Amino acid sequence: MTQYTIVTSLNKSYLHDTAKVNLESWIKNLPEEVNVVAYSEEDLRYKNRAITFRDLYAEAPKLVEFKEKFKNDPMYNGKIGTSLEGKPKAFKWKGIKFAHKTYAVFSESKKVDNGWLIWVDADVLMHEPVTYEWLAEKFPVNKSVVYLGRPETYDECGLMGYNLDRSFAKEFLSKFENEYNNGLEGYRETHDSWIFYQLRLGYKSQEEFHDLNPNPENNKSPFNNSGLKDVMVHTKGKNKEKLQRKFLKRFELQRMRDLKASRNT
Repeated sequence: MTQYTIVTSLNKSYLHDTAKVNLESWIKNLPEEVNVVAYSEEDLRYKNRAITFRDLYAEAPKLVEFKEKFKNDPMYNGKIGTSLEGKPKAFKWKGIKFAHKTYAVFSESKKVDNGWLIWVDADVLMHEPVTYEWLAEKFPVNKSVVYLGRPETYDECGLMGYNLDRSFAKEFLSKFENEYNNGLEGYRETHDSWIFYQLRLGYKSQEEFHDLNPNPENNKSPFNNSGLKDVMVHTKGKNKEKLQRKFLKRFELQRMRDLKASRNT
């Protein structure tokens, strides 16, 4: 059976805002054999026996170097983005923030020998059981890298997958990491989605890549267009708590309707 490892990263503030509920929804809905690993630069003071917690800065010293080197650079701390495209788009130049995500993936890829290493943003809420059949469909064994594409713009990296049973995935991750270790020089934007997108487009053949969103109707959430919404939703944006409550209420109401309908049949 294919092994699946889900990795994410978060800080203490993020945990208490919404991520704790999200993480616990993963444990509730994922198969028991799926490993869940959470990286943090802080002591979260939160324990869950079903989750492996790792010290991000201890495990990824290159991230610490990256952060220290570029902490005052407006291309990496978001300040240039505010002047270029306004505050809502400043994230495109927050390379330091998103490096906490990529280096968690790089670190875990050196600890996991096989199977699928799947990144999931900590603001993803799982609301239905995730089966092995679902995982096998979304993460096929004959592909190396899974991503969420969008038309005419960079890929969505709220969910990514790397098949460590295939050499291409390991080579891609090594190349991805080297870009960060070399400082992301020459890139127009410094957020992880842009870096991944540019690297992917650098391959003439896309055979090793698997797009979960191949026929989107628009540039809106790939989670919705791709069918991921059947089991999970991405509560991204400014009002994460409000959005999370909205989804929790919706799913609970739907379960109540389903239960009532089943009793009437």
